[in-house]
Amino acid sequence: MNHINAQQNIILNGCFNFRDLGGYRTYDGKTTRFNKIFRSDELHNLTTRDISHLTAVLDIKAIIDLRNPSEIRKFQMENLRAHGISYFKIPLVGDETWQNTPPNLIESYLSILQNRTSAHQIGKVVEIIAKNIHHSSLFFCVAGKDRTGIVAAVVLGLLNVTNRDIVSDYALSRGPWKSLKEKMLSDPFRAQLISTLPKDFLVVRESFMTETLRILSKTHGSIHQYARSLVTNSTFLRIREALVL
Repeated sequence: MNHINAQQNIILNGCFNFRDLGGYRTYDGKTTRFNKIFRSDELHNLTTRDISHLTAVLDIKAIIDLRNPSEIRKFQMENLRAHGISYFKIPLVGDETWQNTPPNLIESYLSILQNRTSAHQIGKVVEIIAKNIHHSSLFFCVAGKDRTGIVAAVVLGLLNVTNRDIVSDYALSRGPWKSLKEKMLSDPFRAQLISTLPKDFLVVRESFMTETLRILSKTHGSIHQYARSLVTNSTFLRIREALVL
């Protein structure tokens, strides 16, 4: 996995797990474009300089919030609109569903991917990216590794990125997650949240995503075919043309 370039990681003061989905290889010999799609942990601590970097340097015009309603209420992001950013709330799961998620992380990922409502939400994320194709888009959750990791896998899968690179991207959350977890434990609300999570949620292992992709391939053929089922053909063609080279 050493072919994954450090260009993916972007250092900001207000978050820990921010990176570019550019530079990944596809099965047909192409590469995903840099500076088009970004993923992150939550953004409520972004500094003014961070936001300026997002808009002026990265050209991010659409930010998609994958968090649950209660998480959004606790840490609002409405101020992004004042910076010319379109802000979309697209929770992958509801509060009750998230609280009752399977303790096995692979089962949890699959339960989201195979749930009709959650799959529809993932499709909406892709549609937003497609509509914002002339600029850059960003999606995020709390830690930027689970819900964000699922959406990243689907987006990369739609672009026909190899399973190896999808897993490699997922694994890049390991380092940032250690620092982010320490910060979260210093906040009473976050510390309480972490204390209720199954132990699988507190680590990042390549096997979590590898096995998710393997099982999904049994039911849908591949992550690419699964992703194609979530969007219209015109959306797929538009994204493929703009996001791979």
